[in-house]
Amino acid sequence: MMDRIKILIVEDELVVAEDIAGRLELCGYEIAGIADSSEQAVEIACRQKPDLCLVDIRIRGAVDGIDTVLLLTQKLGTGVPVIYLTAFSDAAILNKAKLTYPAAFIVKPFRDRELQIAIELALQNAERMHKRIEPDGDSKELFRLDDRFFLKIGNRFEKVYIADVAWLAAERSYCEIVTSRKRYTVASNLSQLAAKLEHPSLVRVHRSFMVNLEHIDAFEGNSVLIRQQEIPVSSNYKDDFLKRFRFL
Repeated sequence: MMDRIKILIVEDELVVAEDIAGRLELCGYEIAGIADSSEQAVEIACRQKPDLCLVDIRIRGAVDGIDTVLLLTQKLGTGVPVIYLTAFSDAAILNKAKLTYPAAFIVKPFRDRELQIAIELALQNAERMHKRIEPDGDSKELFRLDDRFFLKIGNRFEKVYIADVAWLAAERSYCEIVTSRKRYTVASNLSQLAAKLEHPSLVRVHRSFMVNLEHIDAFEGNSVLIRQQEIPVSSNYKDDFLKRFRFL
């Protein structure tokens, strides 16, 4: 089973926070934690490493939701998208919030589907900012972020760590992603997928195959062995493949 997307909720009204958490879990997301203060939000974020943060603009205390986001950005970097939750539409507050470059604003009360769409778009846009990928005609089923990527399964995106990928195999206009636990099919050719998943451990060994060096059990001649699966290594890619190894 793939790791679910982890979401941190920063909301000082416990009943509201628990309601949001329950609704997110029903949509298939994992709750990284619920924080009712800026200090607690930073502590949970550093420990749980959420994929996305939902932050109420007006949390109680000396540090409001907007300044909390600034602290979270310092700790987590700019790659973790933030969605503000607010029951207010004060122009001055919204203008201040815009300076933190949030992924979205959602006005309470909101519908589950509205929140789910905002989360999907936030993850997609975060991936584009990170990889500087321009809109094109390829698959929108997969989005990359640092050491992981998100696959669209049904109506939601689920997280897969690159370290768990054993190999990728091309099949006409589709690719199969084989992980330690499961196989997934993506509507993309291998070249497009290789560009999106660019990583030192992932190496092209054949026009139809890319392997994760960390998962190779053995190799000889024109093939590599991963989990008892023999994968061909073509002459066009063999030199580059062998350069990845330091022979004694």
